[in-house]
Amino acid sequence: MDAAGSATANFLNSAAEVRVQNTRWEFNVDKANQVLDAAGWKRGADGIRAKGDKKLKDGLPASINAPRRRPRPSSSGRTKAGIELELKSVTASVFFSSDAANPDI
Repeated sequence: MDAAGSATANFLNSAAEVRVQNTRWEFNVDKANQVLDAAGWKRGADGIRAKGDKKLKDGLPASINAPRRRPRPSSSGRTKAGIELELKSVTASVFFSSDAANPDI
């Protein structure tokens, strides 16, 4: 293991001896589209999926400065899957605060 750690598909990380070894993740937009179709999320005329009157959105908070406001590389996968990306600009002091109850992060 290097200083940055190792990538894992597990939400709860633990020592390698007790870590579940049969979980994995993959980036597959075609599979995501199949899963969303099967779950009833249909594409609208605007390309964004919806179920009834509820649109499928993913929010991404970022501190207010130019490099952080640019769309992330992962946003193109969201778009291809029909998920709207909502970038939310948050003042840096709020974004980097340690207040776990802050609704802006």
